[in-house]
This record gives sequence, C-alpha cells and structure tokens, in this order.
Amino acid sequence: MQTAAVAAYLDTVGGGLVGDGCQVHEEQWYGSRTIIGYRSDFKLAWMATKLHLFTIVGSVPFVATHVLSDFCAMATEYAVQRRGGMRGFQSGVAVLACLVTPAAEPAALT
Repeated sequence: MQTAAVAAYLDTVGGGLVGDGCQVHEEQWYGSRTIIGYRSDFKLAWMATKLHLFTIVGSVPFVATHVLSDFCAMATEYAVQRRGGMRGFQSGVAVLACLVTPAAEPAALT
C-alpha cells in the first residue's frame, strides 16, 4: 500500500521527468506504481554517440537488500529489451533505478 507521501513524491518525480524532456508513463511493478521516464540524447562530444536514458522510480512498502537487487535487475532488463528497437551505429543505454519507500532494512541503505 502506497502512503500519501510516497504518492506525492512519485507525482513530483514524474513532473520533473516531463520537465526534463522525458516521455513518461506508469506501470505496475511489484503490484505498485512505477514511473518510467525515457529520453535520448545525441552529442558529438560523446564521439557521436546516442544515449538512451531510462529513469525508473518504483515504490514498495519495505526495502530489503534482495528487493533492491531484484528491482535494479528488472530495470536493467526493461531498458535492454526496449533498446532492441533503438539501433544505431553508436548508441548506449543508461538506467537510473530508484525505489521509494517509507521503511528499509539498514543493510539496504548502504
């Protein structure tokens, strides 16, 4: 169950991603709301590389180390699968995976 503070934070993140030029949509991961932002950037300074950036922010009621590890793996797999249709001579993928929670085990915080 998502708290009002977590829901408000996800709303703020979604708005920030839109303001940053990302395409934003929501999905359900772990049965909870997850915000997914995507944008691509091309820069000659990066040796003419196109970077596909995914920002994935999910919410869970409690974060344990295995939940954090699983979420990061899911986020990476999601981006790699989506990147399949984004071919190019020089392109890369970056994933920023974040979990928002009201509680976490101490080992997950380090």
